[in-house]
Amino acid sequence: VLGQTLAAYGEFGAALVHAADGLRIATEIGHQQWQCGAHCMLGVTYVAMLAPDRASPHLTASLALGRALGSAWWMGMGAGYLALAHLLAGSPSRAESILAEVMPPAGVPRNAGERRTVWTWGELALAQGKPEEALRVADDLIASTPGQDRSQPIPTLLRLKGEALLALRRLDEAERTLEDAKLGAIQRGATPLLWQVHRALVRLRLARAVEVHGLAVQLDRAL
Repeated sequence: VLGQTLAAYGEFGAALVHAADGLRIATEIGHQQWQCGAHCMLGVTYVAMLAPDRASPHLTASLALGRALGSAWWMGMGAGYLALAHLLAGSPSRAESILAEVMPPAGVPRNAGERRTVWTWGELALAQGKPEEALRVADDLIASTPGQDRSQPIPTLLRLKGEALLALRRLDEAERTLEDAKLGAIQRGATPLLWQVHRALVRLRLARAVEVHGLAVQLDRAL
């Protein structure tokens, strides 16, 4: 768990050390659930480090253990992040097959693990050039967020929504959404997620610059 926490803050070196220690201990005592969890945390950390080749073996092992345990949470985590690793490696078809084994794309999530899987379907849709579908997934998950207090932005979902809006060229909406995602990431100290949001905001600024340049060219030609 300490490895998971450190990875969320971007402390990747220490995160890997703790997750590897957790895996060693869990293996020595034959504890399947924490073997599953340690493999998952190693895989999640490597995904955040953009190292899909290192992530995939751990996430494959985690997903197999999650299935053996019958754990909805670990199956959702393992499948979701294994699919993300395949997306990073440029294999959307493999990502799709992994997700389909756990939950269909139109499935309604019943728990936190399934919500994670649905979110990954949204990431896959975005990578496949289907921003309308990605936007629907993000909006549905935001609208169905459990609990009464929704004052704090949910940066993971808002980043997905903002990138979908950006792909649809709805730049003003995309900027507002990504700024909310940035706020949520800052409030949580989620540095790796903040890096993703900044990347999306840079792409948005470039899109605006291209748009302005295009208008300027049209005006110059008109004159």
